[in-house]
Amino acid sequence: MDSTEEAVSVIFIGMVIAEFLHKTGRVLQAIEVYKECLIILHSQPQAIDRLQKYRKIPQGTPHMPRLS
Repeated sequence: MDSTEEAVSVIFIGMVIAEFLHKTGRVLQAIEVYKECLIILHSQPQAIDRLQKYRKIPQGTPHMPRLS
């Protein structure tokens, strides 16, 4: 990843895909996508700080995946 912003975008997209896979019964594939998101997250320490800011957004935004 070139930047923290790119990493955060990739993680959010990955989480949306993983959530879709989970809801459609493809749990093993969802787990693999979540694992890839964690690998990206741990490779970008600054991304963790950025994602913490998103956790403070009210839960009134159903289109964003929950991080907790």
